[in-house]
Amino acid sequence: MQKIDTFVKALIKADTKRPAGRTKVMPTNNFVKLFKNWGANENLSLRRLRQKAVTLLALTAMCRPSDLAPRTGFMRDQIRFNDDGSMTVLFYGIKNDTDRHGFEVRIGRSECALTDPVLCLKDYIRRTNQNITARQNKPVFITLLPPFKALSAQSVGTILRQSIADAGLDESFTPRCFRPTGATAAVVGGVEPPVARSLGRWKSEEVFASRYVYPLSTKSATDSILDAQLP
Repeated sequence: MQKIDTFVKALIKADTKRPAGRTKVMPTNNFVKLFKNWGANENLSLRRLRQKAVTLLALTAMCRPSDLAPRTGFMRDQIRFNDDGSMTVLFYGIKNDTDRHGFEVRIGRSECALTDPVLCLKDYIRRTNQNITARQNKPVFITLLPPFKALSAQSVGTILRQSIADAGLDESFTPRCFRPTGATAAVVGGVEPPVARSLGRWKSEEVFASRYVYPLSTKSATDSILDAQLP
């Protein structure tokens, strides 16, 4: 059945007359302003807390919706909260995990509690643990109502679309934009490209640099050098 599904998808792609356009980079400050305006995690509804946790993880870990809801499941034992305020996440069974070894990445804390992905996810897990205590397998993100099922990739995409709208961005931005947005923002913000590539789980340096890190300046290399504000 899996082979049939794959074959059908391949046929659909082969019949596509126009390839999908390149996704756009979103202004991350819109999301920062949104979550600061929402206030502290403890004052948020469960729906908003979940939305915030999904969105911040998608941005800071450069996720596509299916990364947060793979077919193999995204379970709470794949997350470890560290003493230094960071968290370690094991992404397993995602699109580029072809050998099924998984990708372990460390996500640092934010200096602002209102935009800290680690604190937000910890608060969300703490608030929802009681709903799934009897289960052997405990999904990270679950539905708001019983029987508290694991979210599908489609549901994660719906949540991310809501965050895009709440952040005041138009419909030209989609959930697919979170991955290149995180990659571009990391490099522009000063993260070393190999570190950003590892965090986003890209195996190919060429794919990361040419397809996911978007140039935000139209300046030539010469003007960039001459206009740089160095100490």
